[in-house]
Amino acid sequence: PYPNYNEAPPQPSTPDVPGQERLKLPVVVVLTISKEACDKVSSNPVPFNTDFQIKTAVVVSQSSGLAVLSGDVLISATRAACAAAASGRRRGLLDRFLLQSSSSSVTVDFNVMLPPGVSADQARSAGTKFRSEANALYTSGQFASNYGVTGASATVSDPVSAYSDDGKNNKPLIIGLSVGLGVPFLAAVVGGVWYATSRRKSQAVNPSGPPA
Repeated sequence: PYPNYNEAPPQPSTPDVPGQERLKLPVVVVLTISKEACDKVSSNPVPFNTDFQIKTAVVVSQSSGLAVLSGDVLISATRAACAAAASGRRRGLLDRFLLQSSSSSVTVDFNVMLPPGVSADQARSAGTKFRSEANALYTSGQFASNYGVTGASATVSDPVSAYSDDGKNNKPLIIGLSVGLGVPFLAAVVGGVWYATSRRKSQAVNPSGPPA
């Protein structure tokens, strides 16, 4: 039976390694699934998303040879497009034919966090292998059986930095701020020193005080 929970259980993810960059692959997968499963996903996508994370980690690992865990699959959107049910008068073979001819699908947008130290070339190769083997791997196994998956296609974009907002990638901003704030401060210090020196010289040439 399709599980019915509204809060996803925690999934294991690959820890970061200090000093090693991480990349992620933006992916869109479209699965052709049974109408019954599609209706359940449309009603409550949380259990499907959990199963999809687990299955996708296996698909990426098997196709690319990289060790990816289910928690490394970060889903951003799940959209179900379910076939319309036949009217009440359509029964038997005609009913089944109409349901089969109008397919149901689920589109999942997600990012795959790759293991630390994977280069951009390795990431692109992993994306190419994933795309070419997605149909065969998603349409086999328990996941395919549970959701009636009969087809799968994948679109993989170029890898990007996994942490675009962290300190490592803000170095240009930090340097820019340092330079921007440091130059006026240095100018003020130099100006102050010049003013003090000029004043002392002026006092030496024209000492103040009553005439002798």
